[in-house]
Amino acid sequence: LVVLDRRADLVTPMLTQLTYEGLLDETFEIKHSFVDVDPALLAGTATAAGGSASASGSASAGSERKIKLSLNSNDSLYAEIRDVNFARLHALLRSKAEEIRDGYEQRHAAQTVSQMRGFMKKLGSMQQQHKSLATHINMAQALTQRTSSATFRRQLEHEQSLLANGGETALLGSGGAIDACADFVEEMIGKAEPLPRVLRLLCLMSLVGNGLKQRQLDFFRTELLQTYGYELGFTLDRLESAGLLRRSEARSSWPSLRSALRLIVDGSDEANPTDVAHIFSGYAPVSVRLVQQAVSGQWLGLEDALRMLPGPLFEVRPQTGASPQRPSPGVSPPRLSYGNNAIGDEGEAEQREERPVVLVVFVGGCTYAEVSALRWISRRPGASRRYMVLTTHMCSGTSLMAELIDKVENNLAFGPAGSAA
Repeated sequence: LVVLDRRADLVTPMLTQLTYEGLLDETFEIKHSFVDVDPALLAGTATAAGGSASASGSASAGSERKIKLSLNSNDSLYAEIRDVNFARLHALLRSKAEEIRDGYEQRHAAQTVSQMRGFMKKLGSMQQQHKSLATHINMAQALTQRTSSATFRRQLEHEQSLLANGGETALLGSGGAIDACADFVEEMIGKAEPLPRVLRLLCLMSLVGNGLKQRQLDFFRTELLQTYGYELGFTLDRLESAGLLRRSEARSSWPSLRSALRLIVDGSDEANPTDVAHIFSGYAPVSVRLVQQAVSGQWLGLEDALRMLPGPLFEVRPQTGASPQRPSPGVSPPRLSYGNNAIGDEGEAEQREERPVVLVVFVGGCTYAEVSALRWISRRPGASRRYMVLTTHMCSGTSLMAELIDKVENNLAFGPAGSAA
């Protein structure tokens, strides 16, 4: 059992998720394994909310009634592609399309009655896969409208730069990733980009840099209030109280934490991944690295890095007692069964049951990308454990911001002359 408080890793939710499932959540907001989409989108005649769909996936005025699209591992194709980095999704869909085409072509080779009967048995499954493939191709096309935009790519570049180089020059005033990102955030505010997107990147700057310089903090506060309204002041106070946005008082510990936990993996290959960092194209989530260390028990030398995380550092060693009781000869041990959404590989049931299960509990929310990372660890060849996730709720940076943004309405009405009516 591994229990993680969300405060131990606030950086990961602020990042843009790059898995197929993560991007679906960022764009359409997955609720209870369903997303609401326009019928025209599934038909391939529309894009997601103007090419850069908002996280809520809200419909434009006069649009048709939305369709609820189920997203779970009962769909074999979705189970196969949900955890892949979006960079290699198109290649997988193309490969699956070729497989289905080849399956249909087998009808020409069926000459005998038994061969035709065998083809008809597979026809229903192929038609279902064909329908699922068409759906996910249309969804991927809608996501591409967003990921190919210049704003999305620039934001992703700044996120990656903050992770790899942030915190090293935060107090020196000599440029670097923090200052470059600050210029981009200022540009986003000037263009009145969606508020959650702006606040996520601003909070990421603060978390990586151990806060913002007082001058920067005051500047952004003024710019945000003038652009988005003075009622935003309550939200900014909330962000400061939560520790997401604050004044810098000491040198950032992010570079040391990044090095100690090996959070950045250069040359990460999304097509043939060798490390969990491929989920974020080179960044391994702090939460997942902590789970890996907890399972391996290799804490030696990481004490200083762990002290950089919120909360006290202590160690509890379990008392050595009697060994677990083994079943009597001839008595089968209790068998565990796993649902379609269990985290693990697709091997034989016997093989799965032999591996111990690690229950990872996220208190305060978990992102779909983190679940994908733990699935990948479970599916690695030779993996000694399976991972299952229990969380208070699924979240993203946008949903966290939505919880913190105060909904303040100005009910004061003014007359023609500007006086209160």
